[in-house]
Amino acid sequence: MQFFLPTSNRWRPPAVPLKEPPSELTQVHRPIPMKEGKNVSCAPEKPIRHSALHNVNDVVAVGPESFYATNDYYFTDFIMRIVEMFIGLRWTNVVYYSPGDVRQVATGFYSANGIAMSSDKKFIYVADVTGHTVNILEKHEDWSLSPVKVVQLDCLLDNLFVDPATGDVWTGAHPNGFKLLIYNTEDVPGSEIIRIQNIHSDHPTVTTVYANNGSVIQASTVAAVYDNKLLMGTIFHRALYCEL
Repeated sequence: MQFFLPTSNRWRPPAVPLKEPPSELTQVHRPIPMKEGKNVSCAPEKPIRHSALHNVNDVVAVGPESFYATNDYYFTDFIMRIVEMFIGLRWTNVVYYSPGDVRQVATGFYSANGIAMSSDKKFIYVADVTGHTVNILEKHEDWSLSPVKVVQLDCLLDNLFVDPATGDVWTGAHPNGFKLLIYNTEDVPGSEIIRIQNIHSDHPTVTTVYANNGSVIQASTVAAVYDNKLLMGTIFHRALYCEL
């Protein structure tokens, strides 16, 4: 049986305060088989809440009820989040969760964002959005993580996707963070889609596969590929399909 682990995070620019602290949670869903020709639906199993999961941005599943999750802020208070971002505190982290074991397994990120697992399941990749890096961590039998290397990029990278066929790492990125935080309909945020090939080598190949000034797609966050087809998602705009 397969499970889905969607996260609940109510994103909005820091300039727009929340009326109350965000209450992130992760729900486990199970697919419900449908008749041929019908869509597959999902039914909620149960919510997962824990004090260590206080600002969940993304998760990568390693079992039906176990996963790694990123917290993209250390603080939950709105004002302290602004302070955290502008001072440049490196206090965000990765948490390992299972019903009997919840613990921090990596920290030191400006803003831990997207997370994914390598195709051979030996490594965890973490995007540090304001650090402009993809961090490679080795996964151990006790679920602890140890740093291996860091790949520096020139953009604000968001979610990560690993192509199971090639091991390439794909990310949706923001070329201009200011346009993203202070939205202006006359000067909208653009989009970039980045592919990293041979990420474990001494010289990974970083390619901008798609770039747009916002006229077609704004604030890209994720890219997924299958059979030479590319699907892009955004924070608040539309999705875009391309053939490679």
